[in-house]
This record gives sequence, C-alpha cells and structure tokens, in this order.
Amino acid sequence: MPSNRENYAFRALTPDDASQYRELRIEALRTDADVLAATLEEVEAESEAVIREDIARRIESGGFSIGVFTGQSDLVGLANVARPTLKRRRHIGIIWGVFVSVAHREQGLARKLLLETISEARNTNGLRQLHIEVVTTNKPAFELYQQVGFERYGTQPRAVQSEDGFHDEYLLALILR
Repeated sequence: MPSNRENYAFRALTPDDASQYRELRIEALRTDADVLAATLEEVEAESEAVIREDIARRIESGGFSIGVFTGQSDLVGLANVARPTLKRRRHIGIIWGVFVSVAHREQGLARKLLLETISEARNTNGLRQLHIEVVTTNKPAFELYQQVGFERYGTQPRAVQSEDGFHDEYLLALILR
C-alpha cells in the first residue's frame, strides 16, 4: 500500500490515456463488479482504439473524464462525466464509473476525485447540474456522494441485473448553479 505521503495529480484524461483507462476499468470490475454497468467481458473485449474514440467523443460532446495519477504517472482513480446530446438536456452532466484502485484507498482519494470532478463541472460551459446513480447496497459510495453535496431524488428499481439478481439504484443530483 502506498504511503500517505504519495503525491497524486488530478487531470482531465485524453485519448492518449486509453490503455491505462482500460486497465483501471478492468480492475474496477474485478474488485467491485457493481461500479460499472458494463460487464468484465464487455470491457475486456474493448480495444484500446475503441476506448481512445470513446474518450475523444466524450470530450467533443462537452463531457470529460478526470483521472488520479501517482507520482509515477500511473492512473489509479477515475470519474467520467457525459453530456446528453439533446439541447434541452445539455445542462446536465452524468457522472459514471467512479473508481479508485484498491491499493490507493483509505487516503481520501475518492472524495478528492469527486470534488475535482465537481470543480471541473462548475467550470464547464453550460453545465448546471450533475446526476449520479449508485447501487443501493453500496452504502460507502452513497454516503460519500451525499457528503460532497448530492441529494437523493429517487430510486430506480431493478436498474442493474447481475448473476445474483436485480439491484436498485439511488438517483442523486447536485445543482451547480
């Protein structure tokens, strides 16, 4: 486990980060299967080229991904923000795929990552609010989202299907301005 003195940097991802992005998503699904809607098999089947295109499209559509990097430039944390394409919904940013590598937990990185993501969203032209969903059994994530200002506005029943059945998700929003 890294020491608490490890220096971390937060920055927006670019298509050049595709390889590390892919590897971190695979780790996320191996350690916390409910963090992504995709399955491990789906993510493993994605080529680096497809991921490069996905990151580029997200940027082109006004969204972004924030990464947490170690001093050695290893990607160890991730949060994505997607923007709807419909003009009347462009004011909403949808956060998804929030994850911090197991080896770098217990240092407050998830909180810092969310605060950095919120800050970037506040500086993104036209974004007025953020939405996030979390499986109702993921109490640590739900509590963290509330601590950084998200408010629950509903529950989506049977939002995610897994091998052990269906899981509900809490729907949360944060008004930026």
